Amino acid sequence: MKLKYKINPAFVIQKIGDKISLFDAEKSILHTLNETAAHIYQGFQLNLNREKIVQKIAAKYRIKEEIAAKDVEELIKEMIVQRILIRSE
Repeated sequence: MKLKYKINPAFVIQKIGDKISLFDAEKSILHTLNETAAHIYQGFQLNLNREKIVQKIAAKYRIKEEIAAKDVEELIKEMIVQRILIRSE
């Protein structure tokens, strides 16, 4: 069974241009997502699965899906560590 994640609702979100800033009030940490991470984050906002997010990243940056999948996976892992994404029940 694949683990599912959702956006941490405790974070305060602000979008500026192609970047997204997230404030973790509990830990007083500000995260700024670059353009690629912002697209992945927005995919989770739209309840897209990993495969669909990978397809969108591959199309946007005109790269192979295998490369996009690797990049997406790395960014998802980092978002989990930073508590931006949390496990979905």
